[in-house]
Formats: sequence, C-alpha cells, structure tokens
Amino acid sequence: MPRPWHLMTATLGAVLLSSASLMAEPGSVVVKKVLETTETASGRPITVPPHPELTVSTYTIPAHESLAMHKHPYARYAYVLEGRITVETLTGERFDYETGDVIVEVIDQWHLGRTGDGPARLLVIDQTPPGASATILKDKSATE
Repeated sequence: MPRPWHLMTATLGAVLLSSASLMAEPGSVVVKKVLETTETASGRPITVPPHPELTVSTYTIPAHESLAMHKHPYARYAYVLEGRITVETLTGERFDYETGDVIVEVIDQWHLGRTGDGPARLLVIDQTPPGASATILKDKSATE
C-alpha cells in the first residue's frame, strides 16, 4: 500500500503537467525531479494523517505583504509559481524561496511569510483529516 505522501507527490506531478504534455508525442515528455524529501524545512519528519483529505489551492500574495503568525498542524506543501517569499519561524529560523522552489512547510511550528518587491504566487497542497483546518492563526496574546 503506498504511503500517503506518495499520493501527494503523484498529485503534485499531475497538477503541474499541462494538457499539452498529456497529449504530447511519445518520448517528448521531460520529467525533472524538483524535490525528494522525508523532512520539513526545519528538518522534522513529514507526518500525514491516515486517509487525508487533499486540498489544492493557489495563493497570490501582494508585494511587501507580511502574513500573520500561524502554524500548520498537518503536512502542507507549496510550489512557488512566481516571485519570492521568506518564511520565518518564531524561533528565528529563516527560509528563502523563489520561483521553481518547493516549500515543505514546518509542521506545528509558529511562522510567518513575507514577500519582497514583487507578488508571490503559490500552488499549495494540504493533507488534513477530513474537515480539519490546515492553518491556525496565533493569538496575539499567546506567549508560546
């Protein structure tokens, strides 16, 4: 039985293929592995709930935008379609991403994202228990 993250990898590959590629002549499709990992950006293991609900979204984040402090209780992946984004954790870790990078979000760690001089567009894939929230916003009064 395939592991749930194999399902995510296969789904991400299918989403990124264009309809032109699907109708291409045999032997003309080029596959380039972008990322293979078992860890989040901070080096923790990727954990996926059993029988996850898969949600695929696109995000467009304006230039010079700072996202609220938040965390993801479950696996979240993003492919940077355009632009740059910096992710900073509450503990001071910093990760810089640009067009073509894959983000394996930190799980259950408070963090925020900031864009630079241009907008960022992301293809985001969440794996959660059915009906569960993929993002929890940090209460400004919390000390954690």
